[in-house]
Amino acid sequence: MPFHPVSLSHVDQRERSIVTRANRSGADQLDHNSRERRRFQMTHIRSQPHATAKHRDSLHWAGYAAATWSFIFAIVHFYWSLGGTAGIATLGGEIERMARERTLWFIIVAAWGVAILKTLAGVVALAGVQTWGQKIPRWFLLLATWGIGILFTLYGLAGLVQRSLMVSGAIRTPDDFPARWHLFLWDPWWILGGILFLLAALHLTRVSPRAHMGRHRDVSPGVS
Repeated sequence: MPFHPVSLSHVDQRERSIVTRANRSGADQLDHNSRERRRFQMTHIRSQPHATAKHRDSLHWAGYAAATWSFIFAIVHFYWSLGGTAGIATLGGEIERMARERTLWFIIVAAWGVAILKTLAGVVALAGVQTWGQKIPRWFLLLATWGIGILFTLYGLAGLVQRSLMVSGAIRTPDDFPARWHLFLWDPWWILGGILFLLAALHLTRVSPRAHMGRHRDVSPGVS
């Protein structure tokens, strides 16, 4: 028996309506699935930068705190390099004598030299949390920040142990050396700076290279 294909024109109006509704329902379902897929993708994209920002900002403040510590210390040394004498007595020993006599070594090395180094340390700390720091190689920032933090912390701890032994009488204290000023002011100050730099270094280590290059930028336009 020969086969005769049935065209849509031979289908009655009711059947045509059913076919049309079925086609429309399928198109609507595909459109709905497409919208759901796009919504899921946008939600995933938005969740990523917020999670990264939350993780990043947990220690984001450390870079600014380390820079502030460095700049304050630098200002003190700049003041001494310009002839100021306030606070010189807390140093004691040979440093105090050279400061009051304005020896060339003190002016160039202990005052100007140290002030410039502290300023540079502050710049390194800021570079880890500022957009202009992206121009500096990340490996250098990591090496410098970790190195400064370890150096300052060990210096402060070594001084704290020595001054504690001096104050307790376990070792002899020079007559012109104010051990208590170092024990309760300068040594804790060095340790504080070292810890701040270590936290800043930890923050920079935990931030991925991509986040370091793209921090403070939106991931995509219109996403907040």
